[in-house]
Amino acid sequence: MKHKVGIILLLIGGAFMVIGNAIGTIGVFEFLQGYVVSIVSSEWVPLVNDIMGLLGWIAEQGGWAIIAGAVFILLGALKLGKFIVWIGLTFGALALIVWIIAQVVDFTGISLGLQLDTLLSQIYGLFTYNTGFAFTGVALAVIGKASIKKVPKPKKDAKSKLDDSADQDSTEEYKFCPECSKKLPITANFCSECGKTFD
Repeated sequence: MKHKVGIILLLIGGAFMVIGNAIGTIGVFEFLQGYVVSIVSSEWVPLVNDIMGLLGWIAEQGGWAIIAGAVFILLGALKLGKFIVWIGLTFGALALIVWIIAQVVDFTGISLGLQLDTLLSQIYGLFTYNTGFAFTGVALAVIGKASIKKVPKPKKDAKSKLDDSADQDSTEEYKFCPECSKKLPITANFCSECGKTFD
C-alpha cells in the first residue's frame, strides 16, 4: 500500500483530535471571507461566500476532516485527500503554534511588546485547548501529511527505450522499397529515400 505510514499517522492523529475535541473557531475564516468579499466585485460575492463556507465547514470538522482526507488518500485521490487534510489542520496547527509561543513567552517572561502581547492573548483565546490528545493528534497529522509525497514515475533508461523501440518494430508491419531496400511503413505510397512510387 502506498503512503502506508502517512495514512496510519493521519488516522491516528485524526482520532486523537476527535478524542481531544480539537475544535477551533472559524473566526479566522470569517475574517478572511470579509476581507475577500470587500475586494471582489459584487457578482463574485456569492461564489466567495460559498467557497469560504465550504472551507470553513471542513476546517471546523478538525479530526474528522483529517480522517476523511486519509481515506481519500487511501482510495487514490491523493491531491483531494491532502487538500482536505490541509484545511482540517489549519486550526490545529495554528493553535499548536500559538500555544507554543504563549508557553515560551509565559515561561521566559519575555515581552513581545504591548501590541504583540495583546494579539497573542486574543489569538490564544480563539482556540479550545481541552487535552493533550488534541495537540498530539495535530502533531501526528502534520507528520503524516508531510510524509505523503507524490510517487514519481520511474524514468526509463536508454536501454529500456531501445528495447521498447525494438518491441514496436517487431509488432508493426513494414514493407521495403524494391529500389533501395529502405524500411518503410506499410501505408507508404513512395520511398522517402529514393522517391520510387509504389503501385
